[in-house]
Amino acid sequence: MSKKIELNDYPLINWKKLWKYIKNFFKFIYFIVWTVILSTILKLLLKFFTLYIQGLYIIYKGISNFAKKNIKGFWVLFTIFILLIISVLYGLYLMKYFNYVHEILNEQNNIEKTRIELIKENEELKSQIIEKDLKLEAKAEEERLLAHKEKVIKNRDIAEEKLPQEVKDLIIKHANAYGVKDIRYMECIIFNESGGRSEAVGDNGLAVGACQYHLATFLGHRKQMGLPLVDLRKDTDACLQAMMFSISNGGIGNWSARLKCA
Repeated sequence: MSKKIELNDYPLINWKKLWKYIKNFFKFIYFIVWTVILSTILKLLLKFFTLYIQGLYIIYKGISNFAKKNIKGFWVLFTIFILLIISVLYGLYLMKYFNYVHEILNEQNNIEKTRIELIKENEELKSQIIEKDLKLEAKAEEERLLAHKEKVIKNRDIAEEKLPQEVKDLIIKHANAYGVKDIRYMECIIFNESGGRSEAVGDNGLAVGACQYHLATFLGHRKQMGLPLVDLRKDTDACLQAMMFSISNGGIGNWSARLKCA
């Protein structure tokens, strides 16, 4: 009989899923840290550029005053003016470049966030599918066990109805003697093994009698009981005595018909 699947049989912590959540968490932290660093770098560059412009302006003012006093200073002032124009243009280019890089990083971060959300949704869907599969398996197992139980009850009822009374009386006699409680179970096994017929033969002639004993097994049980080693398998009284003795000592596995009765 297969084991019934219970939801509680599965671990409470899905370590694989937990590890994915931890990785996603650190990716999020990395995104936040990188955003803060980039923002700080841009602020520093802007501040540096501002100071740079201010410095050029101060130099410009100083050279302008000098140019008023000395005509040669005009060429120096002109050169600095050209350098200033170049610096401004280069600064604008740098700002545009950093804005472009920032946009690319933002786009990549958005893609990464979307990917993480999709992974999370996929994991949730997988969890839902697993949960539904487990419920379906548990329901199918429950239905199978219910059907088996109904079949067992039916087999026991048939055995109680059709098994000869003298065989039933012998079952009760030896079951009580060896403390075997479930009489209907014993009746069902005997009925499905042989119909209660002492002349029944099965397993290609190896199993004989109402209890369908193999000779070696029967003699082994009689030896354990301290009885003479005589082949009395066709003696229903003797075979039931050995059978109840064996079952009371855990030997129910010797009779395959037990599967139809329990």
